[in-house]
Amino acid sequence: MRCYRYTPLSPGTQNGYIEQPIFGVFRGKPYRLRFWYGLGVNTATGAPGNCKLTLAAAGSYSTSNIIYVGGTPQGEYYLSDQTFTPSSDLRSSIRVDISCTTTATADILLDNFSLIDPLACT
Repeated sequence: MRCYRYTPLSPGTQNGYIEQPIFGVFRGKPYRLRFWYGLGVNTATGAPGNCKLTLAAAGSYSTSNIIYVGGTPQGEYYLSDQTFTPSSDLRSSIRVDISCTTTATADILLDNFSLIDPLACT
């Protein structure tokens, strides 16, 4: 059963998040974290730094926990594929914070999250 928590971006509100509880992860063990992100067709973010996604799961990331999405073409998906090492055992959550400047109108799409043992599959 999947249980997502979501805070929508509404007029005048420039921050939101989506969160998924995860179980059975171990502190210090690396996992492959992958997901797709993109901007919808009703988006006007302006400059590249105007909107960003922040991965807020406790741990370390092989690339960065901040992904800037402003200035990317609308209607195209991009892959975030990196190694995530949790800093807590067994029960945690994957959370993506979405934030934009007040000048941006954002329709941000997130899809196909996976967190797997990197040695199990490629």
